[in-house]
Amino acid sequence: MSLYDTFHADRVEANGKVVGMSTWTGYSANERAMLSLGTIDAKLAAPGTEVIVVWGEDKPSSKAQVEDHVQFKIRATVMPAPLVETARTVYRSDAGVK
Repeated sequence: MSLYDTFHADRVEANGKVVGMSTWTGYSANERAMLSLGTIDAKLAAPGTEVIVVWGEDKPSSKAQVEDHVQFKIRATVMPAPLVETARTVYRSDAGVK
């Protein structure tokens, strides 16, 4: 997937507090789902934890290249990494990594 924009950073929230940052968002044809990769507080990192990803800049943005837009809150579920079970189990076990 080609990326032609500047790197973005979207807030990840839980219980109204910022708990992480999404640094990449896109659609996975393999998973048939929207994915968001980022970091999250360790206490909320268990697979299955629900969080909110806030897409978009605060308004008004301080960045000249950001057009006016409406922020959008999206429910998200924390998943293990790598996302695909085969990559987590078979590939890593073949390489001697657990």
